[in-house]
This record gives sequence, C-alpha cells and structure tokens, in this order.
Amino acid sequence: PGPVLVVATSGSTATRVLVPVTAECANRGLGDNFLRALAMSGAGAAQRHWGIEHSAGSRAEGHGQTGSSISMTWLARHCGDNALVTAATEPLDDQLRRAAALGPDTISGSPGFLLQIARAEAVLHPTLLVYGGAALADADADRLRSRFPGVRLTAFYPTTDAGALGAAPAGDGIYRTFTETHLIEVLDDDGRRVAAGSRGDVVVTQFDALAAPIIRYRVGDRATYLGWDGGRLLLSDIERAAEATIGST
Repeated sequence: PGPVLVVATSGSTATRVLVPVTAECANRGLGDNFLRALAMSGAGAAQRHWGIEHSAGSRAEGHGQTGSSISMTWLARHCGDNALVTAATEPLDDQLRRAAALGPDTISGSPGFLLQIARAEAVLHPTLLVYGGAALADADADRLRSRFPGVRLTAFYPTTDAGALGAAPAGDGIYRTFTETHLIEVLDDDGRRVAAGSRGDVVVTQFDALAAPIIRYRVGDRATYLGWDGGRLLLSDIERAAEATIGST
C-alpha cells in the first residue's frame, strides 16, 4: 500500500537486476546487516567509519538506489559525525583528503577500490577493512595487510535480490549468516538440505520482503554448508556462479 524503493546492482555483477523493496525491508536487510557486520568485527558507533558507495551510475541512469548506497546511508544516519560516505566516482584525491581529515578506524568498499586506497600515499591507519560485492584474491589481501599492518579484513556477503546474507568477520572465509533477517538453506539438486561439509545451492527466504516476497529463492550462488554456531548458519567457499533474477526460480 505504500511507496517502494527500486534497488539496482552496483557494478559487482554482470547482469543488472532491479528489485522493488519497502524502505523498512531495505534498511533491515542491507542497512542493519551492514552495521551488524561491523559489530561482528568488533567495530562500534563510537569509532570513525569511511564507507565508499557504488551508486552514482545507477542513479544517473534512472535505475534507482543500490544496495551499497542504502548501506552507506544507514551508516551515516546511525554514526553521524563519525561517518564519512563518499561515492566511488568522486575524484580519488578529494576522497582521500576528506578521509585523512576524519582518520577512519574502518574503511568499507569494493576490493578494487580498497586496493586503490592502499596504493595511494594518504596517511590512513584503519584497523578494519570491510569488502563486499566480489571476492578478494589472496595476493590482494596480502597487499592490504602489508599497506595497513595489523588490519582486520571482513568479507560482507550482499545480494541485490535478497539483501545481505552474512559476513566473515574472522578473516577465515567462514560466513556467519544473518539469521535476524533471513532463513538460509543449502540444497542439493533435488531440493534436499545437504549435510554439514557438503556443497549445494544457497536458498534464501527473506523476512519482511513484502514488496517482492522471496521464499526459498535460489540466489544463484553455491557454497559449503558448515552447520550452525551460536544461532547462525555457517557457509564457506561461496561461488557466485550465476546471475539469477526474481521469477526464474
């Protein structure tokens, strides 16, 4: 009965996907879960956060907001003066100047943009880097750790279709899923749940997705199911193998 947001992919996937969601659903599935990933990594609102959103192209083309822009807007709303949000399309030198003035404890962005920051000569000393949207190669992770000694790396697992599904805050490739907002299953080709240690398709039911209900929806990814720990389903070795769109299931 109310207005919806149209959320678009933000450059990490090959096929553009447009998804209608309510503001509440977007803020829970993308905004709250991004803050949850920070909290799971030991970061809090009192620390200083720099988030780089990948949204300007989609907005300019009339494709609505992106998951990245929603997450970063939510970060700025909750952290106030302790948050700096920039767009990846802004001049890098200007972004680095503003970031140096803030002195962020955490930096969040795509793997490629984090590597651009690492190659720059700006005086930054983050203790946490959060990356999402694409995998981070081992060699690139080593470059980030070399540039920022002692930094912690957290992988964020966003999907355009179904919101953010989990985070790997320990840097060990084990994703702790967001059971507050999603029921996640790993199924075999016959639709049965796989045993712990086995691989299968990631299947999602998103709570509060009233504008475009997602019920046992295959997001197109494969992963290894590792069981449960502390009320969270665990995944590893996520392979973003397909570009599924709503209605194709």
